[in-house]
Amino acid sequence: MKRFGPAAVLLLIQFLPVVVVGQGLDSRSFDTLPNASTKSLEQTTASEEKKQAVNAPKPQRLFGPTCPASGKSLRSTDSHYCSVILSIGVGRASEIPISLCEAELTTDTYTPHALGIPRAGPELEVIYVPSGNANTPYTMRQLKSAETFIDIVPLNRWEYEIRFYHSEESVLSKLEKSEGLKFIRGVGLPEPASLYNVIGEPFVIWRFRNPNPPATDRLQISKIKNGVAETNEYLYVAATDTWTMTNNEGQVVYLKTSEINRSDPCERTEILAKKNRGLVVYRRTRVFRGFAWGQEIVKQVEEENGEAKTTAYTFYQDAAEKDRYSRVESVTNPDGSWEKYDYAYDQKGFFGRLMQRVVASGAPGTSKPQ
Repeated sequence: MKRFGPAAVLLLIQFLPVVVVGQGLDSRSFDTLPNASTKSLEQTTASEEKKQAVNAPKPQRLFGPTCPASGKSLRSTDSHYCSVILSIGVGRASEIPISLCEAELTTDTYTPHALGIPRAGPELEVIYVPSGNANTPYTMRQLKSAETFIDIVPLNRWEYEIRFYHSEESVLSKLEKSEGLKFIRGVGLPEPASLYNVIGEPFVIWRFRNPNPPATDRLQISKIKNGVAETNEYLYVAATDTWTMTNNEGQVVYLKTSEINRSDPCERTEILAKKNRGLVVYRRTRVFRGFAWGQEIVKQVEEENGEAKTTAYTFYQDAAEKDRYSRVESVTNPDGSWEKYDYAYDQKGFFGRLMQRVVASGAPGTSKPQ
């Protein structure tokens, strides 16, 4: 799976707590709730970057009817949204945390290859080592700031740990052998770097493991602190395209189901339910549409505290419109107000940058621009 680039934006689920920096604590959830109007701009979802840059082409497994527009069956694993998301603060030295954002479970999910990389600045040193993975030649191995030291240790092909230490208590001098690499922002080529020697016990350990190898249908994530493990398990059932997340007590916290419209194979309805001791406290229904370039959300309904909020999206579908094709054309908000978008490349810089602009907007219940 693809690693987050330093400039990638991690879109966290809206009702999660804030990341606690420097303590190895987290925000974690079961799905992302990004604003679809940012799709295809510089703020892409992590799973979309993964598929473009890392995942090798693989045979399409046939589940259900094929959408003629896309040439495949619509699946949750082929959408632009992650079904497993985790964010772990690394300290005040980085504004972007270590992150995990997986649209599907693969063999890479159980290795540090899947981790998103925090932004390395003057106060955060990140050391990489060769990964042995052709698609991801380097993977994070150690991170060091004035307050926190992080050791990322593979245990076997199905399990690894992220160990948090207090820097002043546990870090010794670097080893003589330069087996790592250090990247410096603004410099293209990496420079050799030695790994740190570590003593003492970590104050927090994050453990990622496959409890059912060689199958890749489950992921366990445990936070171990003061000898107590808090474990969440994610399960994907491919036959029904269903995701569940259970907590330390084995209770279902999130359930995400997916169903293709029998009379229209280019329409898929996905329902995410958040539960508290068996009771649904939040429900989100998304209707996806299959297009030539893939599937997109055309309607989203969020239900909480007896209130339903509906958002609708349209997309540019003319392939001849190079800058617009596949991008969001309009958004209708829950209050009925709406906006229409247009796109053009800003030619500044070597590659330029795609810019989104609002070309029309309207008040609730109107069809004419304000």
